[in-house]
Amino acid sequence: ECAKQCSKWSEANPAIAASVAEGIEHASQITEDAYNVCVQVMTDVRKVMYLTLGGGTAVALPTIGTPPIKWSSSSDAQEQWAVDAMRMCALAPMAACPQLTMPAGTTPGGVPLAVSL
Repeated sequence: ECAKQCSKWSEANPAIAASVAEGIEHASQITEDAYNVCVQVMTDVRKVMYLTLGGGTAVALPTIGTPPIKWSSSSDAQEQWAVDAMRMCALAPMAACPQLTMPAGTTPGGVPLAVSL
């Protein structure tokens, strides 16, 4: 969906961050069959969330399940961290629910914390 919605915009705005452009390029390579599988997975997640939680339920989760990694980390480590972070961030959109993220303080080492509802 991102590629369909953003590809013309990204072509007209080539100065966007390389990682954003790479993501849009990657998404544009997804086949129609793979897209349909993803839509079915989202539908299934949505059903499970609604059946499990019912209406009017709020879920509090850490915004990201792991601490941030250092900028000097390898590109493989950065990519894995981003994948893990997206797993947490994708729950609400996949369930077609709103998500509100709020600051929740810092760790003893000064790393910011956030919670998502």
